[in-house]
Amino acid sequence: MARLLSICVGLRGRTALPWQGGTLSLFPRCFESLCASLAAMNGRMPAVEMLVAHWPVAGEPDILPNLRLPGGIAPKVVRSELDYNRGRGRNTAAAASAGDAIFFLDADMLVVPAVLERGLHYLEPGPSGANGQVFFPLYRRYTSATHERSIVEHGTGNCFLSRTQWEQFKWPEIEKWGQEDTLFWRHWKAAGLAVREPVAGFYHQWHPLAPDHRSAKPVLRRARP
Repeated sequence: MARLLSICVGLRGRTALPWQGGTLSLFPRCFESLCASLAAMNGRMPAVEMLVAHWPVAGEPDILPNLRLPGGIAPKVVRSELDYNRGRGRNTAAAASAGDAIFFLDADMLVVPAVLERGLHYLEPGPSGANGQVFFPLYRRYTSATHERSIVEHGTGNCFLSRTQWEQFKWPEIEKWGQEDTLFWRHWKAAGLAVREPVAGFYHQWHPLAPDHRSAKPVLRRARP
């Protein structure tokens, strides 16, 4: 088992996203589900740290100083002077981490213990002592604000891998939305190390599309298993 698992999140505009006169608390709900999942693992986890690379948004409450993982561990908040993109958010968090294994988690997910169980399973080295596999858990995406319906999503932004693997190939830092995930997935698929499996209960929270998402017309097709 890994000695230290670094949970890395890039965060911009997911703390209190304006919607119909109110706000969507996407990251707070993600963090709550993560804490519940860590607690449910009950000793079946390595030591854990959390790194949040944060790009503040005007008018958004700063909840980060008050957050605590089980055991009272405070997430480490990292800042950058560079403009935000999703690959940069993940790389910035990982660069400040100390773990020999990394779990890249999008800020709008709902975590269940099975995600951690499967991720840790695939991090285990093979019989030859080589690096483990790179695990991209399949999830379902809610399609409405009421979270009544969902569809299978093939996004590849959430993944587990070793620190050595991330240092060998980091997330592409691309300004146009939607391409960094596919490039990252394709690299590890070509290397024969990418694994995709559905994880029951792992969901992406619904939220309105950001302008950069709506206008994106990626040249690359979305990843498929």
